[in-house]
Parts: sequence; structure tokens; C-alpha cells
Amino acid sequence: MKFLNKHEDVVWPLFFFIMCIVFVVARGAAFSKPPAEGQALGSIVGINYSARDIREFYVNDAHGGAVARAEGGIGMTCCLAYPKQWAADLTVKVRWRPVSLAAGAPARGDGAWVEKVVPVPRFLDGGEVYVVFFPGDRVAVHISPFKMAALYADNMAGAGTD
Repeated sequence: MKFLNKHEDVVWPLFFFIMCIVFVVARGAAFSKPPAEGQALGSIVGINYSARDIREFYVNDAHGGAVARAEGGIGMTCCLAYPKQWAADLTVKVRWRPVSLAAGAPARGDGAWVEKVVPVPRFLDGGEVYVVFFPGDRVAVHISPFKMAALYADNMAGAGTD
């Protein structure tokens, strides 16, 4: 006990750090299930060109997180399973809750869910699942091994109005 009393300022932070590591490893193991045969896994990345923040969004019921207006491509959530082989009839369901933060903005749509089924354009290799929000409740989904945020970065300053 003398050791604990003497080094209490080191022991408790070390204990907390070790417990955090155990939690992260255990959580990672829970999500590390291999995809089904013929499926690939991709992290979900949101990119938002609309004038409203996206409070939260889902792709085929997989949580995509939140993305502020005129932002995106930075954070990812795990994971969405999709077919390794692209097909012409491949679609995904995107569901999101936009919210206006501007003073005096109309309340239309604030907090209300918007849902769209959108086609997935042809992809050759798997990768991240990019969900791109546009003004007027339009959305597009792309699967790409390339960092698409870089392609969209120049357009962020000119994000549209809803």
C-alpha cells in the first residue's frame, strides 16, 4: 500500500490509460468481422455542399456520422458492406437529418428525416463510400479507393444554398 500512496499521481493515470487501450481493442474486435463472400467493406465519408448541417446520416442503415455544411472528407465511420463486383442496378438508401443554423432560416426540414435511394456509379476497385450532399436535398454516393475529398475541396467555399 505504501507504493500506491507514494505514487498515486502516476498509478491512476496509468490505470486509466490501460483501461482505455483495453476498451479500444475490445471494440475493434467487435467490428472486425470479415465481410460475407463477394462483399467488401468500406468506411463511410460524408461531404456536404448544402447550406445546412447534416445532423446524422445513414447508408443502408450503417451510421455515417454527421457533417457540417461546406465541410467533409475528414472523418470516417466504419463500415458499409457492398458487393465487390459493380452491377448496373446497384443502389443504396441514404437517410439524413439536415438542420439550418442560420438566423431566420425557414424551419422546413429541420430535424425531419430525408430519405433517397440513389444509384452507385461504376467502380473498378473497392474503397471508401463517399456520400455527397448537395443543395435541394440531392445526394450522390461514390465508391472509390481515391480520396475524393481532394476532388471536392475547391468547391467547398462555393457550397450552395438550400
